[in-house]
Amino acid sequence: MLRAQSGAWTVDADGIWSSSANWLAGAVANGAGATAFFTNTVTSRRTVDVDGPVSVEALRFGSPAYNNWRLIGDGPVILDGAAKPRIGSTVNQRVEILTPLAGTNGVIQESLPGDIELAGDNSGLAGLAELRSYTVAQTMSKTAGSMAPLVRDYFPTGGVIMAGARFELFGRKNGSGVASPNWTVLQNSARVQAASTNATVSLAPGQRVTGSGIPADTFIRQILDGSNLVL
Repeated sequence: MLRAQSGAWTVDADGIWSSSANWLAGAVANGAGATAFFTNTVTSRRTVDVDGPVSVEALRFGSPAYNNWRLIGDGPVILDGAAKPRIGSTVNQRVEILTPLAGTNGVIQESLPGDIELAGDNSGLAGLAELRSYTVAQTMSKTAGSMAPLVRDYFPTGGVIMAGARFELFGRKNGSGVASPNWTVLQNSARVQAASTNATVSLAPGQRVTGSGIPADTFIRQILDGSNLVL
């Protein structure tokens, strides 16, 4: 069984997660209950390659010089621990997490002054995502030939609690293939409802929409609150 070990990134450079040379005193953050700190001074945006599965209870980002961080790689980052997993950016930054997130207990985006952008396949993250401050964005994309709903491929499966944050969904479709809409936007209304061909009665963020004056292959891009949408 892996013993939890918190760790602090210490180099002003890009690097791979698994290399002990990148972490203070060689302590690589890993294990249920661990915290990974990316809070050292860096002179530009730094990219950390999550080159294999890692487990942490919390991800904490920051930089005294206000530079950003980005996680890439297949990972995944498994959010695991006795407490509710947490992600937070401690300064006015926009952290990009392209690595997939997974776990069974959801995640809390902490009440800290920074934005979080998720751009990986996070469908392996079960449980509620609680968003507390600033902006959390989920970017979703798929090929032109895929008709699967975006949200089922990329979005956390347990749902989202809005607790003070702004939540944005960005959907994009690669290529120029013709696609039939799964959702219908009612004329002169902010309401979005399922098309009969979808055989569902609830709105799933990231779905394709259609309506009078709406361009072809349009997706729900942004959720301002529980009832107002931006395409």
